[in-house]
Amino acid sequence: MTIKNQLRITKNNLIENNTIFKSVCFNSYVGKDLVGYLKLKYIPQENLSLLSDCIGYLIIRSYFDDPKLLNDYKTNNKKNILSKFCTSYLNISKDELGSKDKPSIDELYLNLSEKLEQQYNKQRLDFINYWVNKPSIELVRVFSDKDIKVTDYSDGIGKKIERTPIDWQKKGIGSLMYEEAIKWCSDNNLELWASKTRTEESKHVWKKLEHLPIFLITLHQNLKNLNSKEIRPSVKIKIRG
Repeated sequence: MTIKNQLRITKNNLIENNTIFKSVCFNSYVGKDLVGYLKLKYIPQENLSLLSDCIGYLIIRSYFDDPKLLNDYKTNNKKNILSKFCTSYLNISKDELGSKDKPSIDELYLNLSEKLEQQYNKQRLDFINYWVNKPSIELVRVFSDKDIKVTDYSDGIGKKIERTPIDWQKKGIGSLMYEEAIKWCSDNNLELWASKTRTEESKHVWKKLEHLPIFLITLHQNLKNLNSKEIRPSVKIKIRG
């Protein structure tokens, strides 16, 4: 029996600290044994509004572990947002901020927005271009006989488990997980994107995607060289008819 016939791949949505992102994990099993996983991460289109200005961008990038601050941004609580940034960008203390009336708060918030636009707008646009509706492979692992304790993401968070030290690498499991990720992206009208920081092994897998027998693969039109660090390939599929 081939590995493909033995392999069972499940999909789990992961709980993110930074709620603007969505992560999906594909766990691979042979029998009841977890043998590897692949994680996708991206920002869904519906969360783009949280990046509409550089204040939102900076909250997402620098304060992703502060859900209260993100909620303040969603509810337009300007005073609370200013209290986080005032000393760094506006050169006023939190005590001074506390004595300001609403028109003054509005003016300070506008000043903050203008300062951040000048400093971070290019990074914000690059961030949007990289993440929004572009699921990429954050992590892919196939366990070897050296992996005794591994992370199991089936609970949506991740917990450490012990496993029998069996080597499952170089048996095509990684490629099968890539195929499953491509199918999921296709079902959700998305393309699968590579990370800019790809290992040599992952570059080899991307090259193999061109020749998958089940799918007609279309590489991103800007792709010229899979081994270039400057180019980020993506794929979408059409099931062969």
